Amino acid sequence: MDLLFSLLSQVYGKASEAKNFLYDSGLADTVRVSPSVISIGNLTFGGTGKTPVTDLLLKETFLRGLKTSVVSRNYKARSRVAQQVVVGDPRGASYFGDEAYLLAQRNQEAVVYTGPLKWKTALKLVKDHHPNVIFIDDGFQHRALHRDYDIVLLDATAPLEDYKLIPKGNAREPMSSLERADLVVITKINWATEEKVQELKKMIPANVEVAEMEFYMALSEPVDLLQRVLMVSAVANPKAFEKGVRELGEYEVCSSLTFPDHHHYTLSDVNKIKAAATKFSCTRIITTEKDLVKLSAFQDQFSAAELGVVTMSLNVQWRSLPKGLNEYLDKVTGI
Repeated sequence: MDLLFSLLSQVYGKASEAKNFLYDSGLADTVRVSPSVISIGNLTFGGTGKTPVTDLLLKETFLRGLKTSVVSRNYKARSRVAQQVVVGDPRGASYFGDEAYLLAQRNQEAVVYTGPLKWKTALKLVKDHHPNVIFIDDGFQHRALHRDYDIVLLDATAPLEDYKLIPKGNAREPMSSLERADLVVITKINWATEEKVQELKKMIPANVEVAEMEFYMALSEPVDLLQRVLMVSAVANPKAFEKGVRELGEYEVCSSLTFPDHHHYTLSDVNKIKAAATKFSCTRIITTEKDLVKLSAFQDQFSAAELGVVTMSLNVQWRSLPKGLNEYLDKVTGI
């Protein structure tokens, strides 16, 4: 099986090289839009912290007086067309997409669009709203849309084996692809050993700027030590979420329920959650912010079962400031 995975990884790598060659050589068309386009992406599939980092950068650009926006793919969302995410729409996060809806909810001064193809969605956004800056969520591999600044996130806590190409690892591109990035941000730096961080840095091309970012977990409200907690999540890295929940308080964690990443919660799922809470005598549910924007549609169900829902949020801050990004944003701002 290992030999098969190695062969498949080589085939995948050659396909990735061929695609990038077409764009690098100008043989494949790239759509350009008038606003500044900043991509926030990664090499691996999910779990690097793109949503909280995008949230931070949205707030930073807004404070600079820029008209800022986001383009996200409607992955596993019920929406099938390019459109603006409307906070408060009764169709909710399951319709627009959990990450896009959360970003729109937390940054209502920004315009967030979601759609099946990022370049088409960007064209519609520009036509409708004429922003100064567009952040492309998970845009590093979407080369059909030209970007002016490429940010790539690497998770300091992920096993180094993850950076092998799929299916042998979890990478969509080899580390050498980082040569086309303007900035590499190592996330969750405070959760990893210095030895691990140095090993990761050795894998990054020498000509690319590297910045570091710390992640902190926090609960939306206190949970006292007498409470029994049920963990519920549908995220790319549920183990990291559950580890964080266990470390945040002295309450008793009685069980956990995990669903696939970006899962659409149904009434059947909610009944399953309530049944688990009853079975283990849980009095609180702790979930993620991305899950809450979907579970909030069932708030009456949880209230009737006398279950309080508490969220665990990810807060981020720079450990080392990215000089190149600040200079670029100064240029966009006109400073």
